[in-house]
Amino acid sequence: MALDYDNLTAIVKSKYIPKLEDNYFDASWAFQKMKDKPDILDGGKDIHQPLQYAKGRGGSYAAWDLFDVRPKETRTAAIFQWRNKYANISISGDDEDKADGSDNAILSFVEAEMQNAEATLIEDTSIDFFNTGSDSTAPHGLRKIIGVDRSLGGIDSTIYSWWDSNTAVNINSNYSTTNLSVANITNPSSDYFILNPMRDTWIKCVHQRRHPDMILVSDGLWNILDRVLQPYMTYNYSAGTKAAADAGFQVLEYRGVPVVYDEYCPGSFMFFINTDFLSMKIHKNKRFAMGPWIRPANQEARIAQILLKCQFVTGNPRFHGSIEFASAVS
Repeated sequence: MALDYDNLTAIVKSKYIPKLEDNYFDASWAFQKMKDKPDILDGGKDIHQPLQYAKGRGGSYAAWDLFDVRPKETRTAAIFQWRNKYANISISGDDEDKADGSDNAILSFVEAEMQNAEATLIEDTSIDFFNTGSDSTAPHGLRKIIGVDRSLGGIDSTIYSWWDSNTAVNINSNYSTTNLSVANITNPSSDYFILNPMRDTWIKCVHQRRHPDMILVSDGLWNILDRVLQPYMTYNYSAGTKAAADAGFQVLEYRGVPVVYDEYCPGSFMFFINTDFLSMKIHKNKRFAMGPWIRPANQEARIAQILLKCQFVTGNPRFHGSIEFASAVS
């Protein structure tokens, strides 16, 4: 008996896609934090992110002074473009024949395909999350968002410096990748001992008592920090660090926030993130949406796509920071 693809679609949508979405956001601590503040948009050609880039008129005054009530432009918007992701699920003609109407066989095929689609979406978007923005089809990554002298969301930070993030080498020109070598960052007597650029980058990300709530590192940097921070560890973790540890992530703690190992983080980077100012926008019509089953003209198979339309967006880059260490950190 031929497969009932309408019924198969219903099974995928009801049983497998909710599980895929949960596993997708559980795959990294950054994604989990963004899921806690969901931003599902109804649509639109672009994503308009409101920004407040200047303070309004105000100040001190004495008796009978006149207030300055002239209008002043204090707000603008960054405009981000949507990006599209997909993963295939497919059933060959042979698989269809083998199923021969067996519900268990059909579900076995679908489950295997959905596991593959889930792994594809997680890995591709996790890589995207750290990219430089050089791929115009991929969502903006942290090396694009947390940067200086670049165009982001239609705003050129070489002109509007308030749109820059805090990168260590811009905070201190001596914090170059050459100086931030393994030998230097592991030497407590060095000016480039790892805690020094971390301290200087951290404080530049603090505004009005708001500070980063997450630091992401590669395995090499995590191992170095594990050794460096050992003397200071009490394991009396803050709530944020405990939450990351309870979720199964490898964590340390710095100034009360979790330092989390992310397997997709580039080996020479450390990112300071305030998740109040970083979000993942998702289009409601392509929120892990399943497309129709298509039979290719040159194959005996049926193929459908799981579709995700999204973008990583910041509302204020100056709340984020990054350090680039020597590429040999391991």
